[in-house]
Amino acid sequence: MLEMTLSLVIVSVLILAVGGVISDSYANWDDMYDRIFGTVPESIVKIQRDFNVNCRRATLRNVYLSADRRTLIVYQFADRINPSYWPDRYVQYYLDGTTFRSEYGELNAAALTKKNTIHTDVICENVQYLSFSVQGLSVQLCITINDGQTKRTFAWAAVRHN
Repeated sequence: MLEMTLSLVIVSVLILAVGGVISDSYANWDDMYDRIFGTVPESIVKIQRDFNVNCRRATLRNVYLSADRRTLIVYQFADRINPSYWPDRYVQYYLDGTTFRSEYGELNAAALTKKNTIHTDVICENVQYLSFSVQGLSVQLCITINDGQTKRTFAWAAVRHN
């Protein structure tokens, strides 16, 4: 009887250990699935693509960064092959509530003031934190997205080329 009780205790402990491992693996699998196929990764890919393309097209001369580091304006040339002396386009990144937006427009030459807005895009929603920084030719973006289920923080850097 003692041997049977002891073997039941050992089997019970083994079953609990295996059950715990299976439960943890299922939770990790579910988290990994959300990281790959959830709404946050889609937003992150869109942000990274837009930010990299526009910052790499930006001029080397000027960039505007607001005092609170939540608005960034990079200046571009409409004709990148034969650029004029002064940039004639701009892309402004900013946070509107919890929506991350980009605004594209034309500039007044030499003054670097906005002439008119061509269009505005919504890049991402559910943004909890946004910050830009500029170090030399590098432009950095740090963003936290919280869709209620998942909270992720990401950072990118792009080098201005033109």
